[in-house]
Amino acid sequence: MAESNTKKKPGEIYDGRMSRFRFILFGPLAFVFPVVVYFVVAKMADFEHSSFEGGYPIMTLATALTLVSYLVLTSIPVARRLNDAGRDRGFVCLLLFPGFNVLLLLYLMFAPTAKTHAVNTTTQQN
Repeated sequence: MAESNTKKKPGEIYDGRMSRFRFILFGPLAFVFPVVVYFVVAKMADFEHSSFEGGYPIMTLATALTLVSYLVLTSIPVARRLNDAGRDRGFVCLLLFPGFNVLLLLYLMFAPTAKTHAVNTTTQQN
């Protein structure tokens, strides 16, 4: 059997498209997962009942990991939805700015698919 090379290049994870339905359905999972992990780590550290020196480094690490995982996990569906809407993927940077990130997510929930990506069945082949 011939083996196919399915290994993706680092930038290819942002390629592709995501419809509004999939973005609304699966997008919140990418937003909620890091927060759930943060609260699990916070509970494991038992920050309220431990000494300040014992809980502080663990919570700092948990906060940093939560922020990094949030940015990575949210940028993928947002980039794919921007591709589907026919917009530049550079708008993913708006996720870093409070207020603008909410506006971007609301826009992507209601933005139609770009006509350049729509399947045109009326075009005749020559």
